[in-house]
Amino acid sequence: MTRLSNQMRIRHLVSPDSSRKVNVGEWDWEQYHAHQCGASTLTPTEVMQILKRPDRVEALQEEARVDGQTNARRMCVVIENFFSEAECDKLVLQVKPLLNSTKSQTLRNLVSPSDEDTIKLLSTIAEALDQRLRQLGTSVEDEEGQALMRELRVAPEWSCRDYHMRNAERGGEDMEVRFSAMSDNVRGMLYSAQSSPATGDEQNEGDFATDPRNAHHDGRNRRPAGDSFLTALLYLNSEGKSLEGEGGEPLEGGHTLFLDDDGKPVAHAAPTKGSLLIFDHHLYHRGSAVRRGSKFCLRSDLLYMPCDAQTGEPRRDLME
Repeated sequence: MTRLSNQMRIRHLVSPDSSRKVNVGEWDWEQYHAHQCGASTLTPTEVMQILKRPDRVEALQEEARVDGQTNARRMCVVIENFFSEAECDKLVLQVKPLLNSTKSQTLRNLVSPSDEDTIKLLSTIAEALDQRLRQLGTSVEDEEGQALMRELRVAPEWSCRDYHMRNAERGGEDMEVRFSAMSDNVRGMLYSAQSSPATGDEQNEGDFATDPRNAHHDGRNRRPAGDSFLTALLYLNSEGKSLEGEGGEPLEGGHTLFLDDDGKPVAHAAPTKGSLLIFDHHLYHRGSAVRRGSKFCLRSDLLYMPCDAQTGEPRRDLME
């Protein structure tokens, strides 16, 4: 762990060379096969021809799985002191009243707001996250921050292979898929302790199919500023302390766990107030049970836009 000049610290959670690698969500076999054939997509006729051969489908699924395990990046870093405690407390006061109930008694969230005031607030939060992230590497002494920003600047080809294939189909101009903004699609999630705490993490399943506490890979989303490839999770309170303004019991549990092929944790991030967890969407993960107190976090995504590699101008023709 390196101390940066602006007090932020970077900690890498997942090593690509680890003997127990985190599970990677492979490409859909249809896209994988199209890309292997030098095309961006398969035609409906081509898909139907393959579907008539179950053995071929199974083989392509396995090839896509191996392709992901071999070529996918496994970025998973925590930036400590990303926001100050005072900034986190302000966000709690702003966002907590906006949370909605869900199918679970222990989870409230904020998803897809419709009123203008909330949309404006979330856009402001996204801009603050974006500006703070871009502070990494601005100091000459901040070598690790510079290295992280170099890695974040361009999406790896495996993640955005569809853009590269589409570009090749249209003449193959020099193109990069570059970091453009932090997503304004900011989601708030407040997790409370279960009334009957689980005795082990293996029993920690969410209360409905899309509950973020279930093991999953995050999905790619398209926003006006680009496509998402990385998740950004900002913790608004710390394990061992109660939530600001709530009192009650201190938080116990609520770690973000990264899982191997068997669903066993290979790395974890404990909730730490003001820390930002960034990881590739395709890393398999889930939340561990909140055993006491409450855990509050905000999620956004890092957005990327295909650009001319020389001029930096957006290639919006590739996003059609």
